[in-house]
Amino acid sequence: MEYKEEIKRLEIADKRIDIQKKKLEVKKEKSNHAQVMEQSQLRLDEKRLLIQKISELRFLLTDYVVDDERAIIGSEPFYKPTITGLNREKITLKLMDLIDQL
Repeated sequence: MEYKEEIKRLEIADKRIDIQKKKLEVKKEKSNHAQVMEQSQLRLDEKRLLIQKISELRFLLTDYVVDDERAIIGSEPFYKPTITGLNREKITLKLMDLIDQL
C-alpha cells in the first residue's frame, strides 16, 4: 500500500512540475509577444516620423512666392519657387533618401 501511495504522490508531484513548466512557457510567450508588439509599434512610429519629414520637404519644394522683379502692377503675378538652385537639389535628394527608407 505504501508503495502505491508513494507512486501517486510522485505522479502528483510530476504533474505539478509539468504545470509549472507550462506556466513558465506561457509567461515566456507573453513576454515575447509583448516585445514583438513593442518593436512593431517602434517601427510604426519611425514610419510616421518619416512620412512627416517627407511631407515637410515636399511642402518646401511646392511652395511658391510672388516674383516682385517680374510682376507688373495690375497684371497676373509671376511666381517663383521659395527655394531654388543648390538648396532645392539638396532637398530633393534628401526627399528621395527618405522615400527609399519607407
